[in-house]
Amino acid sequence: MFSTDQLSIPADVEGLVHISTNARERLAAAATFRTCKPGEVLYRAGEPANGVYIVCRGGVKVTHRDQNLNDFELACSTAILGVPGVMSGTVYQFSATVLVQSAVAFIPASDFVEFVAEHPEADGIGGYVTRKFRDRLTV
Repeated sequence: MFSTDQLSIPADVEGLVHISTNARERLAAAATFRTCKPGEVLYRAGEPANGVYIVCRGGVKVTHRDQNLNDFELACSTAILGVPGVMSGTVYQFSATVLVQSAVAFIPASDFVEFVAEHPEADGIGGYVTRKFRDRLTV
């Protein structure tokens, strides 16, 4: 079991590698950290995207089912999940299930959108996401 007192947003999370330590700490302050067990579903495709999940330790499987009912899976060790749904204000496009005991940070959608608006240097988030969903960003 991971101690939630010792958890932080890892510096190597894709999309967040270029943000400052202070920005990462601000993001962590908005997060709720928890330990998840194998098999636990973080979210399912089609559910309202109410926040992003950052995998801090462990592993999560992201699954997408196409129109032919084929499943495509990707395992993530440190990753930020749920961004497109949150930034578009719609639903999660994929499902995310915990593979091994994992430490996960949940950041509510409104806090994450505000963070992206304030930190355009977030690689892959501040670039692609800011351009694509600029109308949702207000500082």
